[in-house]
Amino acid sequence: MSYTQFKVTWFKKTSVTGEAPAWEAVGTDITDLIQIKEDEALSTGKTVKQDTFEFTVLNTDSGGDGFGDLTNDYQNEDLIQIKFDRDGAGFVTVMDGMINELSYKVTPDGRFVKIKGMNRTKSLLKAIFNLNVEAKKPPQVVAAILAEVNEFNETAGVNNKIDYVFYDEGDITAFADAGGGQVTVTSAAHGLPNSATVDITGTTNYNGQFTTSNVTTNTFEITDTWVADDGTGQWGSYVDQDNAASSAANLTIQRQQGNLATQQAGTSETEFDKINRFASWFDNAYTQIQKMSSFEITNDGNYVFYVDSTNKFYWLAKTTSVVSTLSEGTDFLNAKIVKDVDGVINFFIVHCGTGPLNYGILTFASNDASIAEHGLSGKFLDRTYLADLVMKNERDANDGSFTDSSWPFPSSYNYTMDFQARKAYTVGGTWYAPNGDDGNGGTSEADAKLSIVTTSNADYNEAIVKECKARAESEGSALLDILGVASWKVFMTVKGSSSFSKGDLHTISIPSIGWDGADTKDLRLVEIQHDYDRKGWFTTLRFRQDEEAAL
Repeated sequence: MSYTQFKVTWFKKTSVTGEAPAWEAVGTDITDLIQIKEDEALSTGKTVKQDTFEFTVLNTDSGGDGFGDLTNDYQNEDLIQIKFDRDGAGFVTVMDGMINELSYKVTPDGRFVKIKGMNRTKSLLKAIFNLNVEAKKPPQVVAAILAEVNEFNETAGVNNKIDYVFYDEGDITAFADAGGGQVTVTSAAHGLPNSATVDITGTTNYNGQFTTSNVTTNTFEITDTWVADDGTGQWGSYVDQDNAASSAANLTIQRQQGNLATQQAGTSETEFDKINRFASWFDNAYTQIQKMSSFEITNDGNYVFYVDSTNKFYWLAKTTSVVSTLSEGTDFLNAKIVKDVDGVINFFIVHCGTGPLNYGILTFASNDASIAEHGLSGKFLDRTYLADLVMKNERDANDGSFTDSSWPFPSSYNYTMDFQARKAYTVGGTWYAPNGDDGNGGTSEADAKLSIVTTSNADYNEAIVKECKARAESEGSALLDILGVASWKVFMTVKGSSSFSKGDLHTISIPSIGWDGADTKDLRLVEIQHDYDRKGWFTTLRFRQDEEAAL
């Protein structure tokens, strides 16, 4: 029997908490088939299979009896890295995972061990705990989840500390001439190290990006021409969690940019919509981060996340630039093209939380054109934070009108709501609308008032309930405009390659079906599968059209 040669390396857990694992390379004979599958919900936001791998090895026959040594080189929970070498071009890594299943079979040809496993991200984020985060944005919630994971693993004595990057910021109170083209910046307890990249804003003379030097507890220097003491300003910088000075420091992602661990400039988490309340009960961390990465939360497309071999966590926005063009007849010879009608969502049942009178608030949103074309396909949309948010904002804006004993209602009436109607509706029989006029009588929608005045608990409850429904229907309709359109999926097989990355955007050219010239399609790579057998190494790719691009 002949075996295809290629290399498998793995590293075992270290007993020192927080210490990066060391690699131990091992050359191994692999038998007929190795299959590695990478599958990520970059476009659909649906629950999908985790990354997996499977292969068979011939166990070492140290006893000389043909049955192999009963001591396996591989053990459950070993961290493993799989590398392919095609045509002697050198080894490339195609999987970074953890073994979770071993089985063996004794044959006349020897003892064979079958090894299966999953990706490291799934295994490192398997901790289960409750999380309740108030008034946060998606990156902040992700940071809170990772902090819980690290605390959980450390308590359990597991060496799986995950490193991630904070965006820290602080106030500048003074500038001074340090001489030699250097400027001293004063910021109390800034926590920055030397050689950190900082963005300075809010000044007259020193706005820009700089590298810190000569750091002390309350000052740091930047290279710039001294002009004058601007007195005030702000700085922001990406630092690891051990160097974050502020307890409010947040994990941050560059929207539509690259790796958060190396990106040093651009927008911060402030551009994300606020979650206001994220509660997850008895979900593992992987599932919780998946929720934060979905289109319905980010309003910016789906995000992909993973942990690399050094336990560095990455949370990435989808790229918007095309990586390459794949052409029929040149880059691939066969493809399957699917119009994904099954993936259409055109109807939401939305839960908006509990109103002042302690009744649940449900409403609906639909894409009628999509329903007419594809039939009804709906799902439940959780927006239970809405009622709490609207009521909390009301009290924050008019705190003197509420007491602990009257809450969640005002202490007296008549009471004018702080918000204006998101769409036209009645409260206490009077019409209100976003384009209304307080000089109108409110006897009809055309005669609607602008400012909502409540005269009783019943009116106040009605205003809260209808405003929550209006906001949920508006958000739901905007999402359904995107999710209600059928998108394209393409499957193709190419010669084995490790150059493809999940989440990349590729132009697909298939002239035989009219996808050429201006009609080519830009599709997202969402699944990669490597198959290696006696015929060679082949890579199967699955592409999907972004929801927003399907419009």
